[in-house]
Amino acid sequence: MEDNQKNWIDFQFGYYVKGMYCFVLEEMNQMEKAEKTGWDALEHYNDFTKFVSGNKEAVSGVESDHLEFIQPWAHHSLCHVFHTNGRFTEGIDFMELHRNDWNTCNAFLQTHNNWHLALLYLDRNHAGDLDKCMQLYKQHIWIDQSFDEREDADQSGENSWKDDAGVQCGAVNLLWKMDFCQIANQLNNNSSQKGSLVDHSMDVLWDDLSSYCEQLIDKHLSGYIDFHYAYLLARNYLRGLCSKEDIHDFDEALVNQTIPDSNDNLYMKNKRNVTRDMVIPIARGIIYYLSQQFEESYQQMRHLFEQNLDTGFLGNPNYKHNGLGGSQAQREVLGDLWVQVLIESGRNKQAVQELKTRHDYQASTKDDDRYEMASISKNQFQLASRNEHLNREQFEKINLERTFTFKQPTTASLESARATSLPKSPREHKHKGPITSQISGESEDTVSSMAANS
Repeated sequence: MEDNQKNWIDFQFGYYVKGMYCFVLEEMNQMEKAEKTGWDALEHYNDFTKFVSGNKEAVSGVESDHLEFIQPWAHHSLCHVFHTNGRFTEGIDFMELHRNDWNTCNAFLQTHNNWHLALLYLDRNHAGDLDKCMQLYKQHIWIDQSFDEREDADQSGENSWKDDAGVQCGAVNLLWKMDFCQIANQLNNNSSQKGSLVDHSMDVLWDDLSSYCEQLIDKHLSGYIDFHYAYLLARNYLRGLCSKEDIHDFDEALVNQTIPDSNDNLYMKNKRNVTRDMVIPIARGIIYYLSQQFEESYQQMRHLFEQNLDTGFLGNPNYKHNGLGGSQAQREVLGDLWVQVLIESGRNKQAVQELKTRHDYQASTKDDDRYEMASISKNQFQLASRNEHLNREQFEKINLERTFTFKQPTTASLESARATSLPKSPREHKHKGPITSQISGESEDTVSSMAANS
């Protein structure tokens, strides 16, 4: 029995680690090795299930729920490979085959794998399969389900999945991508007429999402979460649902996060640096973009997107803002934003070159027709190519009522601002339990403790 128990541990450890290692390799742009490792993880899992069925005595008394949780990480990692390589149809077929396996997963992984599937549908054809994306969003991504004890005993029966920052970011990210898909189609179909920067047909979905996000928007759990909330806030401002003061309060809170303290440890120093160097420029770039201040948006973000980095080592062209957290696929929306800013500010040649770089990265096997350009990129490429001859001045149309000027804090305000700097203490909200994010592994409690530990 002892040998069988050891084999059980070896099997479990093997397929779990291979599934996670596949993801690491994909993020480091080692695609062939990543794909092989992912398939090895699934084969290892199949061997493991055969072992368990033939050695029930060896694993008797062992909780099996977590075993069902582990397998979808291999699905998740292989999906990254398919998506990053532009093999959208293959990815859809693979993920649809295994989708029922995710029903026992926790809030993040179940909604996140369905988010990946929706992204594949969105990217597969020229227009994007918006109906399928909407179905997945309503039925599997933004769902009102309660946490159970297996996920988080502190939140069991109290909070909805919608209260989790990671789940919220997945929902924001997909709706944001759908905004881009719709406006890119619209601009391509009628390039002579200026269209909306958002898809207002989805406003009701954003309203429901906002009602949950507003309770976490000032928590600043990570840079990845912050830039999603920045888009949601700016989109609400565009619709007149919040004020300039709300935008400035959000920006000021981010600036306050950068104020150093003599007690800062390495974690806090890094968090402040990421906020200063990445989060604030991107958040302001987003706000400028939706305010139609395209030149200001460009100037805010250019240092993050015009670096000359070794993409062969660091990963795809969603590389330059790694410090924000999240994966290449999750940060891809920032690449879409950057290209749209280039187009809207009249830098069409630069937009074309950026899109070529992104596609050349994906389609490393140029003669293989499996490698597609994503639908948003296709539309942006056509639009930018058609507009290359236009002057930048023809694109600079600013809505003066929505313009912004962000101010730096004065020296006198720094000391008082320190009181609102990280770490923060948990505060009461209308939902119960601690504030968490399964996507980042952080909560207000863990941020506070990490900041306190030297």
